Amino acid sequence: MKKILTLSIMFVSVGISLIMVSININNSAYVSSYGFSEEITTAIAGYDANNIYADSAPKQQVVNGWVAKDLLKVATEQNAQIIENQSALGDIAERTNQSLMFISILILMLIFAKLIPELNSLREKRLDPDEENSQVEMS
Repeated sequence: MKKILTLSIMFVSVGISLIMVSININNSAYVSSYGFSEEITTAIAGYDANNIYADSAPKQQVVNGWVAKDLLKVATEQNAQIIENQSALGDIAERTNQSLMFISILILMLIFAKLIPELNSLREKRLDPDEENSQVEMS
């Protein structure tokens, strides 16, 4: 009976841990890997197209300002994406730590579930007065 109880506790613990790990995997945060090469190419192409008609220094300054604005917008979007990715990776690390802690607790529960019946049987043997008397009589 004790072995059946121990095995059922172990199977339930393993099942719960598998469910928790699968939930953690399915809820993992999204890390973006979007490239900004198209926006940069568009900004440079716009610069090249506008620079052809910039025949004076003031017009060239305006064209340079436009391309600087476009490239600054791309750099800002890249920084925002980096920050979002760092936040997502932090969330993933936190969930992983929680899962590992949960699995560690379940492993400890399994170890104790295996050891408790053995400890109880040792205690029963130690406290059984009939066995003590039979051992004393034998010696």
